[in-house]
Amino acid sequence: MSERKLIFWIFLTSLSVATAHVLALEFFLYWRYFWLDIPMHFFGGLLIGFVFVLFGKKFLSYDDLRDKEGGDKMFKLVIFGTAFVGVVWEIFEYSIGIIEYRFVSYSFDTVKDLFLDLLGGLSAFSIWQRVRGVDASKLFSEETNTYEK
Repeated sequence: MSERKLIFWIFLTSLSVATAHVLALEFFLYWRYFWLDIPMHFFGGLLIGFVFVLFGKKFLSYDDLRDKEGGDKMFKLVIFGTAFVGVVWEIFEYSIGIIEYRFVSYSFDTVKDLFLDLLGGLSAFSIWQRVRGVDASKLFSEETNTYEK
């Protein structure tokens, strides 16, 4: 995926998430539909995942994209980056008091939100892999040793 396409998808995802969030706040949709934070966390994770893919394409060298032990540095960057931003977001929500216990406990809601953030980040990584033509089932095998910058 070229940087130009990646930036386009980041912009489109940002615009969609921001628009949905503003509308949800304006019309109290988060309070009317308890499930609305589910897609918001997923698409937020997708957005953050795309940002970390762009970051990795910019700052990881060709050799860094694949390490000798079979682990993929881009995968780690996207997953840990998305997890970090998700945890920071949950701390932010807690610190300003926008948590609600109507249907589930705070700990369950937090774990669910972080899971959805990570699922979105994993989806961003998978989309990037798919566009590049890399079979995700061979991600950590020795056969996948071709990475374009």
